[in-house]
Amino acid sequence: MSTLTSDQIAYQKAHISENRGPVLVGVEIILIALCSLVLSARAFARRMTGVKLAVNDYLALAAHVWVPVHLHVLRVDWLII
Repeated sequence: MSTLTSDQIAYQKAHISENRGPVLVGVEIILIALCSLVLSARAFARRMTGVKLAVNDYLALAAHVWVPVHLHVLRVDWLII
């Protein structure tokens, strides 16, 4: 692990009130809701046409559940906006 220089620490202290975390969470919530809507519409369309769910449908559902959980478990601290 590297340590921060005094200039970097001074910069962080000067900009400590600049927090875009709530914006990032809001965008994430909107995108997850949109993905949920699309996956639901896809499953509904498959059911209405009489086509069974395929492997790719189950993989899309698994990815939809796994990615947000994975990002929050890892706490993506390296992502600075």
